[in-house]
Amino acid sequence: MESKPAAVPLESKDPSYVPPGAYGMPQQSNYRIPPPPPPPPKRDQSTQPYRGQSLRIEPVQGRPILAEDNRPPAPTTLPTPTASATSPENKLSSISYNAPTNVFPTPISATSTVIQLPTPLSSIDRHKDYQRVPPLHDLTRTEHDSPHPNSLPQINILPPTRSSSPPQPSQPAPPPPPPPPPPPAPPQVPATPTTASDSQEAARQALTHPAFPQDRERTQKEEMLTGNQYYPFDEELMLERQRCSVACFRFNNSTNPNVGVSAAERSRLFREILNPTEPIAIEPHLVSSFSAVGSVGQGVIVEAPFNCDYGYNIVIGNNVFIGRNCTVIDPTEIIIGNNCYIGPNVSLFGGTLYTDPRKRKGSRSPHFGAPIHIEEDAWIGGGAIILLGTKIGKGATVAAGAVVTKDVPPFTVVAGNPARVTRGAIG
Repeated sequence: MESKPAAVPLESKDPSYVPPGAYGMPQQSNYRIPPPPPPPPKRDQSTQPYRGQSLRIEPVQGRPILAEDNRPPAPTTLPTPTASATSPENKLSSISYNAPTNVFPTPISATSTVIQLPTPLSSIDRHKDYQRVPPLHDLTRTEHDSPHPNSLPQINILPPTRSSSPPQPSQPAPPPPPPPPPPPAPPQVPATPTTASDSQEAARQALTHPAFPQDRERTQKEEMLTGNQYYPFDEELMLERQRCSVACFRFNNSTNPNVGVSAAERSRLFREILNPTEPIAIEPHLVSSFSAVGSVGQGVIVEAPFNCDYGYNIVIGNNVFIGRNCTVIDPTEIIIGNNCYIGPNVSLFGGTLYTDPRKRKGSRSPHFGAPIHIEEDAWIGGGAIILLGTKIGKGATVAAGAVVTKDVPPFTVVAGNPARVTRGAIG
């Protein structure tokens, strides 16, 4: 029995031909490709007549669908899911795979059948003569000049008329009401001699004024300003110290050369410490009836950092120099006269506590204060401490590190702890 020679595959001479299986192309399958489903019957074909009851078909209320005569009608149902050999992954699909025409003509793609599915708008006659509308930013865009059919009527608004003519003689003007009687003068309160400062005396006179309600309880701020015993952790005093601390923080940071704040702005920030304009967040009935106001003169130089408790009790004269790290405890008035020079690390303590431990209760301890008065041309050395109720005389000098516990005579030099007079300032 003769053996037949093996079949030799023929290759095409067409350079664009690619054999099956090359470059990862799918090879031709040995399975038979099922034929495509038959097209649905046309409407004009005769069908078996319906012998039942006659049906009445109502047209759909809407825009009619225009169909061409030579276009096959759209099927009402989709084709039955069949195994499509034209799918790239050879999976079950209800729609045949539409291969593009520019792919390699492999046997699989060459035998694919394309079924055009109907779309809801495929048989609608579309108008294609649309007018081009320029964009909004186009300068050549023109608006329609046709007036609005329902345009509103034009309304003319006239300004109100003002009559400056005098009243007619027939209608005389009513006579003006009589002026109210002057209020009775308050009784004179005799001034009592005292050694306190002017601010404390003004506070006492304000509290003893007849217009001030005597049955109203004094606030802790009022007690502090009058030099009486007070509790510093009252709500109003705590908020005022917090406000002053914020103002000092702003001034101290403004002197940083990297910030670039002008000298005028630094001056304004320092004045905000002595004369605060920002109110505190407290109930109106809890606010004190009066308060002090601080001031600063011309040619004053203050080096940062500068710290104080309230600020509004400090009065600074002209041409004053205050060195860095100056601390002021000012429950009462602190006065610095003209041409004074205060070195660095100087502390002015205007408040104190009781020395009796039975009266002290830690953070609940009562405090009291007394004024400090530094007269003009005084020099306070670095690190000096000045306690409450003292007065530095005119032209006096306090040595560095001295602790002043009592008044310093004018034109003298004091040193030591406690400070004592060592010699005269002139010599």
